[in-house]
Amino acid sequence: EEQKVLGVLINHKGKYLQKYVVKESGLNRLKTHRVVARFAQRGIITVKEFGNTNEIVLSDWVTNANTINP
Repeated sequence: EEQKVLGVLINHKGKYLQKYVVKESGLNRLKTHRVVARFAQRGIITVKEFGNTNEIVLSDWVTNANTINP
């Protein structure tokens, strides 16, 4: 589940709306929310309110590590 969400974010350059992450990951809203909450708690992503959804942004240290070790 975490890999699916992370994969969607990486495919969209580390920034995407949560409602689209739900659709592309194939997970339901609750599972996606729980994964996003765990990532936010660990500092992997930041979550910003964006209308009736959230904008999810990968942290810099994740995107930099990802470009070094693809």
